[in-house]
Amino acid sequence: MECREGFEVKVNETCVPALLFDPQLMCRVDESTKRPSPFLPSCQIVDSCSTTSLANQCSEIVPDSDNAECTVREYTDTWGRKRVDETNCGQSEPYKITITPPGGKPIEFNFNGEEYRAPYKNEKGEAIGYIAYSLPKEYIYFHNDKANTSFLDMKDGTHVLKKIRSADDYVTTFTHDGKVFFTQKATARGRTDTATYADGSVRVAQYDTDERLTRQTISHTDGTVTIISRTKDGSLEGTRRDRHNKVIEDVVMVSDYPMHKPGSDDPDAEYLVFRNRKDGEMRAVAMPSDIKYDRSAHFQPLSYDANLGTLSLVSKEGNTILESSQGRTDVRAKNGVVIGSTVSGEMSFSWPAGDSSGKKAVIIRPDLCGAQLNQDDTVDRWCREIEDKAINEKLEPTEKAFLKAHADIVDTRDFLEIHRRLRGDESKLRNFYSKLSEIDNVTGLTQSEKNALCKNLMHHVAYPDEVVQGRSPTCNVAVLQIEMAKERPTEYVDFVVDALSADGKPYKSSGGKTVRFDEANLKMTDLSGRDLASRVFQTAALQLNFYPGSFRNTVDGTGKYGRAQKEFDGLNTKDIAELRYQLTGEETGECWISSADDFEKALQANGGKPVVIRVNGDQPPFTREEDKSDRKGSGSHVVVLNSVESGTPKKVKISNPWGPSDSSEGTGLTLSADELFKNMQFDSDSDFGIVLLPGKRGTTGTIVNGKYEPLN
Repeated sequence: MECREGFEVKVNETCVPALLFDPQLMCRVDESTKRPSPFLPSCQIVDSCSTTSLANQCSEIVPDSDNAECTVREYTDTWGRKRVDETNCGQSEPYKITITPPGGKPIEFNFNGEEYRAPYKNEKGEAIGYIAYSLPKEYIYFHNDKANTSFLDMKDGTHVLKKIRSADDYVTTFTHDGKVFFTQKATARGRTDTATYADGSVRVAQYDTDERLTRQTISHTDGTVTIISRTKDGSLEGTRRDRHNKVIEDVVMVSDYPMHKPGSDDPDAEYLVFRNRKDGEMRAVAMPSDIKYDRSAHFQPLSYDANLGTLSLVSKEGNTILESSQGRTDVRAKNGVVIGSTVSGEMSFSWPAGDSSGKKAVIIRPDLCGAQLNQDDTVDRWCREIEDKAINEKLEPTEKAFLKAHADIVDTRDFLEIHRRLRGDESKLRNFYSKLSEIDNVTGLTQSEKNALCKNLMHHVAYPDEVVQGRSPTCNVAVLQIEMAKERPTEYVDFVVDALSADGKPYKSSGGKTVRFDEANLKMTDLSGRDLASRVFQTAALQLNFYPGSFRNTVDGTGKYGRAQKEFDGLNTKDIAELRYQLTGEETGECWISSADDFEKALQANGGKPVVIRVNGDQPPFTREEDKSDRKGSGSHVVVLNSVESGTPKKVKISNPWGPSDSSEGTGLTLSADELFKNMQFDSDSDFGIVLLPGKRGTTGTIVNGKYEPLN
């Protein structure tokens, strides 16, 4: 590939505009197994970067396993005690560690295959138990076999005492300055933890024998009480009650889905989301850190925007760390500069208007394709295909007018990515922004809701893979939302805007069905974690599906349908095909495929466009091997097949309404074709997998000569 001299620079077989090339930003990085930090993906392995970039990379020191000498190392441990490590020849870990406490006698700890131990003797010199040296925190704890007790003292003066009745029956207390702040009581039936936090609140948590939290009660300093229990589907839900035992808020406990706790690299970091029963207002609170090791632990309020679908906090440095869909982190500095990162490896940047850099936004994808929005409102974009390359490309007039009119709410990175995805096509851009502008005239929405809806829809079209079902059983309509955002962006916006604009009047779908929407229910806040546009689309699609019957979203995001108001639990693929017809006017039938090779045939039969496929969410690769279910069909789920990658073994790319992820659990977006087909066979209870392809709706068929052919 020849690049234009003076205009482009060759980077990994791709011609990148020379004025954009920054070796520190453009270097390729291997996908990390850790969650990206707010600024750079952790532990990047760089192919070719500037010296400045290399200095910021992680390094790993590997012990020399071929050590030919016995070693004795003397130093001071983290407690300020003299420590001597004695290591045998060829070993990386010491066989003996000697610790000398200040003013005390040396204690020799020998490794017994599990831990470092020394004899524990009483004043008479009689053996009464053992002393252990625990790594990596370097605790020294004493175990008295005769009294069945263990104790240790921590750096901050906390005294820990464990009274043991049996291996699974004990009581442990943490005391500081004579006050107990944490107690753990265990029996053969489970354990109960009681913690008193720095803010005065008290949490009592109950766990079963498998260490699963089953119930927790939080007594707040204002006299209110939050009680959460594990439901049948495994979620942790409950209520917050006032002093008179009146329910004032519904609450759900969340870890990493659909948003991660901002400012934390721990995927298990938990937070609570509350919804006020009176006005639907929502808030979030981060769960305290482990009080056993941090006595300052407390419940930390977070900023939760149910309509934007964002969770954020302000760091000590004054930066706003913001999480949106699972896997996306933005850091907004005090000067207005935003740096974004995703688990898939994309980096994005935006600058305030008039910034001296001459840039408004830059996007750099993992494949090194990208784009830049300049301060003069021109676009530079680059990738492998000629249609993806442009320098100083002017914005389409309607597109430019929209940006000017909505400059205070538009995320310029989303604006830029939409332009890049649509390859600057003036007709598509004009139609899209003309329809998006209609949000300004929708009655029944507050200005805040209009702003959020605009931002949601733009982000969905820019990044369809970040459309999620949240904690709702709506994968069945979320896949259609993803598909429309990818392939029919204007129709996608049209459906959402028209559903909210119907104002109780009949709405006629693309498939000819007439329905009346409940606009208030469409935009109702819930505990699903979905943003406003996703709540509207998914609820409206289900109201369209069940009409003239009813479907209503509920506070937990599950929804109920019919006169009996049954709890919604999903749609089958024939229902999805019918609903897809009503949304797009395009018919599809259920197609059986018999091998992983049929993935390519299915995509070809669909004109190269994404295909909805049925999978089992309870089986690998959508869950871990140890968590899989043996119940056929129990995890019925649908995803979008995007492409088949060349190479051996064959890989496929998908979009999963569970959201983006950095692994094959949920959606690593790239999966083994054979493993995916095996999963589809399990779910369909046959030798076949099921996909939706263009054909007469209501029929079942196979692929014959590259096309869908009904069996009957």
